[in-house]
Amino acid sequence: MESITPATASRMLAFNTSNRPLSNKHVANLAREMKCGRWKVNGDTIVLNGTRLIDGQHRLKAVEESGVTIDALVVYGVSSSAFDTIDVGRRRSGGDTFSTMGEVNANALAATLKIVDAYMSRRFS
Repeated sequence: MESITPATASRMLAFNTSNRPLSNKHVANLAREMKCGRWKVNGDTIVLNGTRLIDGQHRLKAVEESGVTIDALVVYGVSSSAFDTIDVGRRRSGGDTFSTMGEVNANALAATLKIVDAYMSRRFS
């Protein structure tokens, strides 16, 4: 576990030489959570191998942009050949999250809330 300051994040991002394109929207969402004090350590790691940032670019960029220091698990020395095995799992859906909370008809609830959110934020036509 390490405290990642904005300066530390910048140093780690210098090793971000070949990664997927950065999603500014995702970075902005993460930075907002950090600024509001809602960031949680969840076991996701920042992964480096000494010459390359393998995983964690969005979190590090959010730290840099938010100016907030976070705690994160950092793993060093992972082979670059492991890159193609990271973030390839199935993304957790809203229904999955509601199901773990004991909600009945979790997928229908998630879909309904998505429509309500779109309507309330005027993104629904």
